[in-house]
Amino acid sequence: MKRTLIKHGDSSLTVTLPQKWIQENGLIKGNEVNVENFNKDLLISIYKGEKLEKKLNIDISGLEKSIRKIIGAAYKTGYNQVKILFSNPEELLKSQEMIREQLLGFSIIEQTKNHLIIKNIGLETGEDFGKILRRYFHLLTFMCSECKEAAKTNDSNWLKTTKVMEIEIDKTADYLRRLINKGYNTNYSLPGPLYTIIEQYEKIGDQLSELCDFLIKKPASKNEIVLLNDFDKKLRDYVELFYNFNYKRYNELLEIPKITETADLSQYIKMMFQTLINTNGPIIALNI
Repeated sequence: MKRTLIKHGDSSLTVTLPQKWIQENGLIKGNEVNVENFNKDLLISIYKGEKLEKKLNIDISGLEKSIRKIIGAAYKTGYNQVKILFSNPEELLKSQEMIREQLLGFSIIEQTKNHLIIKNIGLETGEDFGKILRRYFHLLTFMCSECKEAAKTNDSNWLKTTKVMEIEIDKTADYLRRLINKGYNTNYSLPGPLYTIIEQYEKIGDQLSELCDFLIKKPASKNEIVLLNDFDKKLRDYVELFYNFNYKRYNELLEIPKITETADLSQYIKMMFQTLINTNGPIIALNI
């Protein structure tokens, strides 16, 4: 749809908004809209403070195994206030644990014998998305490096402290996906591939945490240490490719070590390589 720019004053230009869009969103004179630069485009949307005050009621009674998934989905989808119904203290404790560990910016504002209400009390603007994304990649690469070094020395305490880094990685991944789902400007043209990359990297964090458990029970062999070194380098190369994409480097990174050993740990590292390779499509989609 085309619109003609109208001169307003000495240096400003104005444009009219489509009447149908105004009516569908109930806008009147004096309402604020959000205007964001998106590469060379300008995105006009309903003011975030008004548009996204979304509320949800969920009942987790009898769903103990799914509690974290259900609450996490509500958070990532973009709801700002959620009423959670529960039927026993165990369900309440699991909900509180999830809120404390995963839901950045959320707090419990009401609690009774059979429900609690959580609300976003943080300030979300999306302006720091790029910085948070870089921090997310740093957390993941640092966890991988720590896991590798702890495996070399068979240090079980080091592996245990490395394992819990997964919590911060998961929390950051959920927050990034929440910002994408709420429509904030990420400075990336395609939110779908970006969302997938964040999701796959979170999966690598989960796999590294489980790998720490493996290594605590059974030390890595020399060949497995080599594989861990290879994966650590490959992960860092992929992060570098994300920020400095070129087709030659992309083509080089498609190759992964051939893992023929059948030991559980070797096969687990192979699975981590595969998770990383799953980001090939999304990375090229962001840069094509």
